Amino acid sequence: MMAINLLNAPLFLSAQWLEENQSARMTAKGKLGYLLTEFGGSYSRGDPEKLNIAGVSVSCTSGTDNLLSAWKRKADAKLNSILQGK
Repeated sequence: MMAINLLNAPLFLSAQWLEENQSARMTAKGKLGYLLTEFGGSYSRGDPEKLNIAGVSVSCTSGTDNLLSAWKRKADAKLNSILQGK
């Protein structure tokens, strides 16, 4: 079986950055802009807002901060699934 190196994967790195900067003095739009610039992906404004980074897609109708929280939860679930071999 081939080992997976998650430490350099965009999914791991973007989720890790968001975790480390969760309480940073930066607006949700600032965090979103950084993630998109650094790790790529797509974002569309509207109702709902939609975000896709590293193959993890979410949509949210209650603001950018909640959108980022939803993305982080889904990214963590995907990483756990990868680590467990599912």
